[in-house]
Amino acid sequence: MNKIFNKIKCLRKHPPRQRGAVLMVMLVILVTGGSAMLLSSLNSVTPRLARDKVTADALAQAKEALIGYAAKANTPGQFPCPEDTTLIGLPTEGTSKGTCTLPAIGRLPWRQLGLGPLRDGNSELLWYALSPGFRTSPINSDTPAQLTVDGAANSAIAIIFSAGSPVNGQTRPTPTSSAPPDPAQYLELSNSDGDNIFISSQASDTFNDRLMIIKTGDIISIVEKRVKKELEKAFLAYGSYPYPANFTCTSSASCVSDTASQPTCVGKIPVGNPGFTLPAWFVPNNWFDVVYYAASTSTLPLIGGGGMGGGGMGSASTGTGCFNPLIVSGTNVKAFFILPGTQLNGTGRANLSSGNLADYFEDDLNKIIDADYVIPSSSSNDTLHILP
Repeated sequence: MNKIFNKIKCLRKHPPRQRGAVLMVMLVILVTGGSAMLLSSLNSVTPRLARDKVTADALAQAKEALIGYAAKANTPGQFPCPEDTTLIGLPTEGTSKGTCTLPAIGRLPWRQLGLGPLRDGNSELLWYALSPGFRTSPINSDTPAQLTVDGAANSAIAIIFSAGSPVNGQTRPTPTSSAPPDPAQYLELSNSDGDNIFISSQASDTFNDRLMIIKTGDIISIVEKRVKKELEKAFLAYGSYPYPANFTCTSSASCVSDTASQPTCVGKIPVGNPGFTLPAWFVPNNWFDVVYYAASTSTLPLIGGGGMGGGGMGSASTGTGCFNPLIVSGTNVKAFFILPGTQLNGTGRANLSSGNLADYFEDDLNKIIDADYVIPSSSSNDTLHILP
């Protein structure tokens, strides 16, 4: 800066032409200096942006892999435990624990998910927390998330973390099976204490965790597609439309078609009917407790002598919820079932045993047991499936 002042003094001693030349030189110096400062600033920002992108991509990939794993699991909706730290350093490193006490927190079981050792922009392996409820049966659309994030209770069933670089005196020696990684040396504040309360915040000198949340809707919407497929297959193989099971049934033994002299034509899926075959996971996960099934009286077998009979299809006895025609969005249908999705308001539902459809479905016409129903609206997360 002193050099520039000296040049300004010199301008007073030289004619205008020389002063113009000096001014041009000064302008070049200023522009060059400013460009250097800007380039230096950009050089410091670019690596940070690149690291942030690597982190964001890794978190998104981990979320997709976890949802895919849970959707295809033998128990649909079942998430893996965190990494088994006894396998660190072995060819099986990155495999999940067989069992874990929930809520559980540890490193992401990348090998279990079919991934490589997934790392954030600071080359740290990702971390992972799992809620109670999504490890063992029953898992269905009534299963609540039980992780609290930023004060919002029941807002996540799983969380994936990027630990970032060490802050606030954290030390991270190379983990081994005998000296596994300590969550407190990677995650900050309440994220490392092993309970079900977590926090996200702006990066600072004492906090740089980044969180990716998995909600119940992220997985249940996919699992319900498996449920729909299996139910359609079971109805097709059965060869006719069975009477629904009564709302009050609680097991495969009790959830059989209600064929009393005054049967119900709406209720639960009759999972106990001989010949109505469903996958092994359907009953243990209590899907019969959350799926609503209705059939028109014109499609149900005749009732005679307190059992199924009459020699074929015809008008069923007029019992509770028996309607002909049965209508969905203005069209007469033979039968349908509704999957309720996760609860949009509140923290949980008991099951359909109360027969209170308003606890499950959003559209007004679908909340009442009568002859008229509608294809769920865009504001609903229910799905209604008409049977052929």
